[in-house]
Amino acid sequence: MKTSIITISVFIKQFVLILFMFIMPTMLFSQYNNWENITNTNMVYSLYSDIDTLWVGTFGGLIKYNKKTGESICYTRANSGLPSNCITGLAKDSKNNLWVACQYNGIGSFKNRVCTSTYNIRNSNMFSDQYSEGIFVNKNDTVFFGPDGSINSLYNHELKWIPAGDWLESIPQFVKDIAQAPNGDLVLATSYGLYKYKDSVMTLLNNLTVQCNTVELNRTGDIWIGTAGEGIYKYSNGTFTRYDSSNSESPDGAGSIAFDKNNDMWMANGKGVFNFKESGGSKHYWSSIMGSNAFKITIDDNSIWIATLQTGLYRFDLNTKQFEKIDITDSKLQRNSNFPLYVLGDKLLLSNYGIQTYDGNVFKTVVDTSTGLKTSNKICVYNNKGIFTFGDKTTIGYYENGSWTYYEQFLNDYVKNLVPVSHDIFWLATNRGLLKYQKGDVIVYNTENSPLPNNYLYALAMDSKGVIWGSFGYINGEAGIFAFDGVTWRIWTKAQVPFLEYNATCFVFDSQDNLWCNSLNQSNMMNCKGLIRYDGNNWTLYDQSNSLLPSNTIYNIYADTNDTIWTACAGGAAKFDRKNTWKAYTVDNSGLAFSSVQAVVRIPNGNVYFGHNYGGLSLFKNGSIVNSVLKITSENVFKIYPIPMHDVLNISVLDDLDIRKIEIYDITGKLMYKRTLNLSDQKNKQYTLHISSFTKSIYFIHLTTNRGHYSKKFIII
Repeated sequence: MKTSIITISVFIKQFVLILFMFIMPTMLFSQYNNWENITNTNMVYSLYSDIDTLWVGTFGGLIKYNKKTGESICYTRANSGLPSNCITGLAKDSKNNLWVACQYNGIGSFKNRVCTSTYNIRNSNMFSDQYSEGIFVNKNDTVFFGPDGSINSLYNHELKWIPAGDWLESIPQFVKDIAQAPNGDLVLATSYGLYKYKDSVMTLLNNLTVQCNTVELNRTGDIWIGTAGEGIYKYSNGTFTRYDSSNSESPDGAGSIAFDKNNDMWMANGKGVFNFKESGGSKHYWSSIMGSNAFKITIDDNSIWIATLQTGLYRFDLNTKQFEKIDITDSKLQRNSNFPLYVLGDKLLLSNYGIQTYDGNVFKTVVDTSTGLKTSNKICVYNNKGIFTFGDKTTIGYYENGSWTYYEQFLNDYVKNLVPVSHDIFWLATNRGLLKYQKGDVIVYNTENSPLPNNYLYALAMDSKGVIWGSFGYINGEAGIFAFDGVTWRIWTKAQVPFLEYNATCFVFDSQDNLWCNSLNQSNMMNCKGLIRYDGNNWTLYDQSNSLLPSNTIYNIYADTNDTIWTACAGGAAKFDRKNTWKAYTVDNSGLAFSSVQAVVRIPNGNVYFGHNYGGLSLFKNGSIVNSVLKITSENVFKIYPIPMHDVLNISVLDDLDIRKIEIYDITGKLMYKRTLNLSDQKNKQYTLHISSFTKSIYFIHLTTNRGHYSKKFIII
């Protein structure tokens, strides 16, 4: 069998699959044992109904709900290997695989409590792996789905990206729903109109260019389309018929359409649930327990199951016409957008419709903001027991031991950051400069009385000597960083430090008084600089060229008590320790709930929490990857020999395992060998690689297969 050695020079950002961080869902999926996803499942986005089971796709994971017993199980990335916790589409094939489409990170095949395979832009030729809302499986088990401006088909693990023609080039499209017409053509509801797909060609049907949310066939083969604000359409024999409030009792838009066993149409929109008949007599149903925020529906013999984007799942009894709330809550987390995060005592502190603590088991409300306190999600912890709350055009408050102190002087300020010296002395970064509150007096430092070149401040921090450090933004002028000890000012801009080009939105100091900050281009998140360190003499930039940062877009930085620097990034998270060692955490090598990490903290027991703008919280127990990996083994999946190795490496795999890609990394994470295998290569389950050019060292072999990803260590002597 022909083999070749391919030495590829890659950017360091691709080195994240290093050492023990190769493990993905396996044939009998071993969990990321040290990872946990803490989610809220009230934002329901997709539904699929089996005989006794309702599958519920939420922005907090996949729910399996037993219609008979009322029991529910929540599957997340950490416990089942889902591509993401944001499940936007569901479909099933003939082998009982549930296909899940995710808002980010592609699609996956789910069966027997585990996602057996995933497809994204990193392991396939997918054009985009975002916004895969519409997904459909035909009778031949070909999976069709439409992520962010493209169409893909997947059959027998072979994925094809289908260019969709001029319709994508002029206006960005999102495929919202897919159905199959009686003649076998696919019909796609998109954000720009209704399209027919046949033989890899997209055709706009009758120039219908309104936003189409859903497409469904009734029992006689008529195609029905629900639009955003333009009513509903019936497409039959090449002709469209439109129904809206002007000519029927139909609402002016529908997010979802379904047909009951009598072929009656039901639809959901922001005003509730509607029963529509072409002959008239349509009825509108809504309930005070549900409100009127119906989003998606599916129907079985006796019930309409209703997904809402705010309050979870509901059932509408077709016989009694009554609504019932279905409890699928996985935790007491009240929302899935969690940032920033803080530490209070030995617990996680978060602003989550009120200020709460979390100890790993229980959420406890510290401050109930429903009592009328005007506050925001911006918090500052003082002396590990008091809490400052502040924000834009917001009363600043200080809470400790059940009582509040209010500071009304800043009600009209845009307060971006607060650094306390005591409960009655603190510094503020605002839109009118640097402010110091001192026992009732307010001192203002701005362009009129200080060297500050800009009054619009962002980040703020104080070092161990009491020097206040801050950043000013480039929105109203040049960006930069300042330090002020009460007498002397120091200013740094791009003229002195070339990579101080954009806003520094977060500052932290380690125990050695090294300043760590980001450089965030808020108008173009793709054009950010990375992680910056200042040691008092030199400025150093860490980016994807010299580190394992998943992205140069850094939202948050945290320095723990061991001086490990944790960064929350657009593509994951990373840590940098005293030994100058980097480790990266992404959705490909960890149990992170979501690809984008907005905040990170480490509490005293060693647990690290990551906050996401979607998908909830990710918990990394004890902050170590080693323990979880040692419990995950590829021993029974493939063998490598001889041991020890010299000139050749032989691979033997299970008969039902197909290898798609072979990679070898050295101990630093550098890719040393890569080969992609075709279907014709799968006849022989024995593979030989020539490694005579490899130096004596430790290496890691990583296999991408039809059943997951597997890794082993080997030594060349």
